[in-house]
Amino acid sequence: MRFPGWIGPLLSLSLLPAFVRAEVDGPLQAGFETAEFLETLRISTAQADSAWWPELIPPPQQYRRLHRSAVVGLLNRWDLYADSSGRVCVNLRGSTPELMSWVENFHAAMVPAKGMVNLSASQQVRYDLSDDTLAYVHVGWVIGFCSMVQDIDARLDSCFREGIRDVLVTGHSQGGALAYLVTAHLNRKRASGALPADLRIKTYCSAAPKPGNLYFAYDFEKATFGGWAYNVVNTKDWVPESPFSIQTAADFNALNPFTRARKAIRTLPFPQDVALAHVYGRMDRPTRKAERRFRKNLGNLLARFARRELPELETPEFVESSAYVRVGNTVPMEPDAAYLDRFQEDGRNMFVHHMFPPYYHLALLLRDPPCH
Repeated sequence: MRFPGWIGPLLSLSLLPAFVRAEVDGPLQAGFETAEFLETLRISTAQADSAWWPELIPPPQQYRRLHRSAVVGLLNRWDLYADSSGRVCVNLRGSTPELMSWVENFHAAMVPAKGMVNLSASQQVRYDLSDDTLAYVHVGWVIGFCSMVQDIDARLDSCFREGIRDVLVTGHSQGGALAYLVTAHLNRKRASGALPADLRIKTYCSAAPKPGNLYFAYDFEKATFGGWAYNVVNTKDWVPESPFSIQTAADFNALNPFTRARKAIRTLPFPQDVALAHVYGRMDRPTRKAERRFRKNLGNLLARFARRELPELETPEFVESSAYVRVGNTVPMEPDAAYLDRFQEDGRNMFVHHMFPPYYHLALLLRDPPCH
């Protein structure tokens, strides 16, 4: 396997000894592999700007970093790793403590899964994450994705030209949400013929929140069907439960009994029609009002904060939906007594179950599925 010219010097200087020790060979295979996930978690940990996590979690054992991007967008960054067998790994950094990183998370209005983002007057990025016009995604993470995707594409294209056909995509927390979008992007490019048809794309998210709506989930799960994408979740962690999700009658398929309920109620005799119309209105109006309120605050208001970092930012118009769902195969990790003794809740640290050490602790207890 020949690597692109820009990789060669890195291999010769720093990676070859680790590659000789590598235990993983051959093409990527479908299905959850605990050892593979643990390596991606170590890679994600290496993204973190922390002095103490390396003492708790070892560095990657089979992959070595080849490229680290500049910090772009709303404080986004990504790394490119490779192993000795010709696999590469795209790792997306998760949230940082800075305000703009959290503006990206809370900028939770939805936009279509296909559109264009103007990051600046000189950088317009078209994105295509689904061909379903009903598929919607989180606008903050679309901004983060669009700020990195051109660099990701350029680096990966140089790898593909040299025959590399195995790509891992991974990220923790916000990085997991971005990994969903990168995976959808690569799968769409492969389906369109813009990437090699024999390209293998496998995704391990950890602690990832909900990136989009049900129709985005359908499209993503169809593209990764058969064991090509996982989100590994600590069941005590609140982050995978976010963002807030509000489902209204408008979020159902066009053929459904709810959007036609008012018309059907009007055919009933008095006073049943009045009574049922009142009951239905009391159920329907609050969800629609809540969705509008969320769109106003998490969309319009947060957009103003995002423009402090990206003054010329323009995104697609927000859609009238906030119906976020889980996406892909979820691998739940349920804490045991030893975990609960080690990672105790004190009511102050809201992230006690979310950070890398608790996830690594639980991941060490995972076993490959029996059918693997």
